[in-house]
Amino acid sequence: MQTHSFSKVSDKKLPTLLQRSARSSEAGAHDLRRALLLLAPRPAYGVTLALAGMVERAWERHGMDYLPIAGLDGDATRAMFSVHFPGAQALIGRAWQEMRVPSDFARSSEAEFVARLAQLLILHRTVEDEDSSWLAHAIATASIGGESLWQALHFASPGVFDDLMHSFFTSLAVCNRNGQDWKAFLFDRVEVEKARYKQVAVG
Repeated sequence: MQTHSFSKVSDKKLPTLLQRSARSSEAGAHDLRRALLLLAPRPAYGVTLALAGMVERAWERHGMDYLPIAGLDGDATRAMFSVHFPGAQALIGRAWQEMRVPSDFARSSEAEFVARLAQLLILHRTVEDEDSSWLAHAIATASIGGESLWQALHFASPGVFDDLMHSFFTSLAVCNRNGQDWKAFLFDRVEVEKARYKQVAVG
């Protein structure tokens, strides 16, 4: 689908990059993302790019003791890594089941929004598969913060994220007819669905 270029990193440097990226003060720009993409069977695949960007963003903020994508428990995270970044766990040296959700996120009002957004995206999957579900959770997690979604996932341009939405969440993406910023569009859609749910509950 999308193409992507990244600096070549030797296999011998992979463990160092993965470990160093847990400490953002020591990590180079996109070190973890580059390392993960070297492990990826399909490094130019849109889902793989999105997951690598989200994992890097989460672990540079919270460290590797925490699950990188909201809504994916240890088993789901292990399954996602085994498909997209095989061999990463051996280099990371942590058990997925021992990782936890960042406490500041678990207690925040953002957690509810992220869960609702992930659910909305999953309902609009073009194909009902694990990749689309993992991507939905990654996009929802990336919605936290001030960056645009394409920036949060470390995509090269807004157009790459636009292509991703149209490919994996077609029925939702076609509703964004005016080219609204994706974060704003998805926020509005979540609020509409939330209001609709309340109306049905009251009625």
